[in-house]
Amino acid sequence: MVKFEDPTCRNHEGMYSTSSCANASKFAWGGDGDEDEGVEKLRQLPFDGLVPFFTKYAHADLPAAVWHLMTVHDVAFTCSQTLLEEEDTYWTTGNESQRNYCKIANLDAMTVSAGPGHLAQAMVAGLASLHKNGARNRPSTKAAPHFFAMGYDAKQSQNDIQVNYKFHGQRVCMQLMGNSPLTDGLNIHFAAGSW
Repeated sequence: MVKFEDPTCRNHEGMYSTSSCANASKFAWGGDGDEDEGVEKLRQLPFDGLVPFFTKYAHADLPAAVWHLMTVHDVAFTCSQTLLEEEDTYWTTGNESQRNYCKIANLDAMTVSAGPGHLAQAMVAGLASLHKNGARNRPSTKAAPHFFAMGYDAKQSQNDIQVNYKFHGQRVCMQLMGNSPLTDGLNIHFAAGSW
């Protein structure tokens, strides 16, 4: 399997990549080894909504792109506590631990950049899947029953979409929201187990 044939396939460390796509020539910024130049190119990208930011541009480093949104555009980042703990029973049984049930963490940019637990890989898998799928709704199919996207309406908002996929064999939901009930503003939310 080619590394980005299924962006949610992050089971082998050697296949893990933090970029939106496998083709570095398509990157909108960075990718040439010059970190300062990459950050400057990232600052120059127009921001016309969360969905276009991840679908129109192939990012060389998705965690850095999220960090940019959080520090420059005041985007909040929340996730299920389950994603922060690799040892949670959710990852082996599909049932999250009582300790993490319905617990949501509100993270700062540095924590997101550090990527504790399964956060970094699950975040990259979801955002790379969104980039590959594009800004559109997509029902699950026989070929990909674990992946579907919904809630996108470009006429209503360029910020809202929900992408469901499997990560390490378990269901994960990524939501990009323009007016989140969790933060009252732009929010990127990842849920594993209870929402």
